[in-house]
Amino acid sequence: RNLLIYSTHSHYMINPNWLEQTYIVENKAIKYDIDEFETTTGDENTEILATRYRRFVGENPDKPTYFQPILDKLDYAPSKLDFPNVAIFLEGKSDFYILNYFEEMKKKRQENLYIPSAGANDLAPLIALYLGWGRKFVMMLDGDKAGKVAKTRYLNEFGLPENFVILCPEAAGDPAIVEIEDILDSSDLALIGQHFGIVGNPSKTNIMRYFQEMLASKTDVKLSTKCLTSLDRISSFLRKKVGAA
Repeated sequence: RNLLIYSTHSHYMINPNWLEQTYIVENKAIKYDIDEFETTTGDENTEILATRYRRFVGENPDKPTYFQPILDKLDYAPSKLDFPNVAIFLEGKSDFYILNYFEEMKKKRQENLYIPSAGANDLAPLIALYLGWGRKFVMMLDGDKAGKVAKTRYLNEFGLPENFVILCPEAAGDPAIVEIEDILDSSDLALIGQHFGIVGNPSKTNIMRYFQEMLASKTDVKLSTKCLTSLDRISSFLRKKVGAA
């Protein structure tokens, strides 16, 4: 048996299917987040550590620069050609990866209608673009205070019909599902926590990265009945609203 080991900073050399065998290599003498040139003064003792990727992410969710090439490989950035004729705008990346995972891996749909934003208050450029193109769209926001305020602003600023801006509890048919992460039950959270080697519930960032990784690697995982039922309701509701059921 032959084994090839290589180190890279390039996302072009990363395969999402190999993340189980991936390690984050760091020199403890360098503070990567503050040292632009990754240099040492010579006074520190070099200490090289290699930590499994999933363990590192689970223990260090606040250090994304350490595994940025992997994020670049898994990430999604729509080009000018990626905007569908009818679209469903989403508040954030978690909504995008979770719903896209469900559509592709569970419903076996290949077309992508979802476009993520950077938050409830950052959808105006997408709205203006689609209104200018005369294309049909709807959007889903979280059912929290920020989502409700943003909904009112978009309705007033762009003169949109009420049914163009949907809150997550309405789409899910459940007032307890305020944001997309609320669809997960304890077994789903335990699955994600185990994946990253986390004790206790995973963070929102961990949840997003989990579905991001599962989507990129085309891994079909067993999710709870509550999760799948809620996702089916949300997906069907949004698709019906935009005429793509």
